[in-house]
Amino acid sequence: MQLFTAGPASTPPQLLQAFSLPPIHHRSIEFKNLYATCKNSLIKLCALPYVFCLSSSGSGAMESAISSLNPSNILVLNHGKFSQRWDCIAQTLQIPTIQIKKEWNENHHAQEVLEALKQHPYIDCVCLQSCESSGGVSQNYQEISQAIKSYNPDIIVVVDGIASIGIEPIDTQHIDILIGASQKGLMLPTGLGFVWLSHLAKDKINSTQPKGYYLALQNYLKDEIAFSMPSCFFVALKKYFELLNPIENYKITAKRFRLTKEILEQKNIPLYAKNPSIGVIAFEDQGAKIHSKLKEFNIYISKGQGKLKNQISRIGNFGILQEYDLLLNALKQI
Repeated sequence: MQLFTAGPASTPPQLLQAFSLPPIHHRSIEFKNLYATCKNSLIKLCALPYVFCLSSSGSGAMESAISSLNPSNILVLNHGKFSQRWDCIAQTLQIPTIQIKKEWNENHHAQEVLEALKQHPYIDCVCLQSCESSGGVSQNYQEISQAIKSYNPDIIVVVDGIASIGIEPIDTQHIDILIGASQKGLMLPTGLGFVWLSHLAKDKINSTQPKGYYLALQNYLKDEIAFSMPSCFFVALKKYFELLNPIENYKITAKRFRLTKEILEQKNIPLYAKNPSIGVIAFEDQGAKIHSKLKEFNIYISKGQGKLKNQISRIGNFGILQEYDLLLNALKQI
C-alpha cells in the first residue's frame, strides 16, 4: 500500500536502507560527526541559528518548546486539531491561554491577533501553525509573525511547521521557535522531533526553569546529544539531504498541488480550505467514497479527523521522492 496520507509519508527505499544498518553508539565520535552534519543541513533548511533533535514525534517537540520556554500566558490561534494541541499542552503544564478560534477551513489574520494582544497585554507567547493539516489550511504566519514583532519584539512567536518543512519555503525571519518532525516533508518514519530557535528564544530558554525534564531544551543547551539517539534516523536524514535539493523540491510540490487541484476541479470536487496548503491537500469527500476507491489502486490517503471524519479526505504532497504519478493517475480514473 502506497501512503499518500497527511502523515506519515511512505519512506523511499533509498532512505529505508539506513534502518537495516547496525546501530552507531550515540556517544561515539562517528555519531557526533553524523549528528553535526545533519544539524548543519537542518539549520540551512530553515535559516534559524539553533536546532535540537528529540527522540519523539512532532507533538513531543511542541511540548518541548512550551515546557522549556515556560511563558506566563499564551495566545493560541486555533483552527484545527493540531493548533488546538497548543492549548492542550499549555493546560497540562498549567500555563494560561487565550484562544482565537476559527472554523477548520479558515486561517487567521494579523489584525485580529494584534487586537487580542492589545486586549491581553500580559501575553508573552503566540502559538500557530504554518499549515493546519487537519483541514489543509495554509496559515498567514508570515504576516502574523511580522505584525507581532512590530508590535512587541519580546513576544515569542512559536510556529508548528511540521506540515510545511521540506515541502515549501519557510520564512523564519520573524519566528522564534519552529517545530518540525521526521514523518512528512523529510520522508522518514515517525520518531524524530525538531525544535529550531532564534537567538532571542535561546536566551530566554537558557534563563528559564523548565516545566519538564526529558523534553527540556535546557538539557540540550548543555549537551546537544543529551539523551540516547536513534542513529539509523540520522543516517537516513543525511541521505535525504544528499538526495534532495530543497529548492527543486519546492517547485515539484507546487506543481503537483496545481495538478491535483485541476483534476479535482474537473470532477467538481472542491478543496475544503479557503486558503489551501500545498503539502496537505484537503478536499470534500462525503462518506469517504474517494478515500475508499483509492484503496482499490493500492493507495492510502487520510480521512478527515474529529468533526471532519467522513466529510473530507487529505492527500500528503511531500515531494520528488514520492511516486506521485500513481496518485494522479488513480484520481483521473475514479
